[in-house]
Amino acid sequence: MEGSGLVGYVGSVQGEYREVVGPLVSGVRHVLGERLVAVAVYGSVARGVARPESDVDVLIVADELPRGPRARRQLVGAAVDEAEVILHRGRPDGWLSVVLKTREEVDQGGPLFYDMTLPDHVAIMHDPERWLASFLERLRGKMAALGAVRRRDSSGHPYWDLKPDWKPGDVIDL
Repeated sequence: MEGSGLVGYVGSVQGEYREVVGPLVSGVRHVLGERLVAVAVYGSVARGVARPESDVDVLIVADELPRGPRARRQLVGAAVDEAEVILHRGRPDGWLSVVLKTREEVDQGGPLFYDMTLPDHVAIMHDPERWLASFLERLRGKMAALGAVRRRDSSGHPYWDLKPDWKPGDVIDL
């Protein structure tokens, strides 16, 4: 798997999930070929805190994707299905949650990427041009400039306070 040169964003995948992620990345690379831009694992598996019922969150960035989630899932379906078979051998209650986006869609940003700006919250498995790593570094810089803080609500769920000193009329541009 690729990842060298991605200082700050080469996380690691929780041990028992490596045998799932490797074939998934290989299968996606085979199907998408040169269109594949990046593959990253995020969430509990990247943080090393996944439980047996945890899902494996995967972001796939590719050029020239079909429109709509069903068409995109069909495109990489065989690779995902193969990885899920491997996952279910050791984690029968686990599942893969795969998000496919184009570069343009990633550039639009959004909450999906906020936690990925934390190096221990993402493991970039394929990013030969450093495209995703660069996007996350830019987003991290924008969030830092706003003073963004990751907080927890009263029930313990994390959320981002993107501009703690926000006042009416302020614009948050990420």
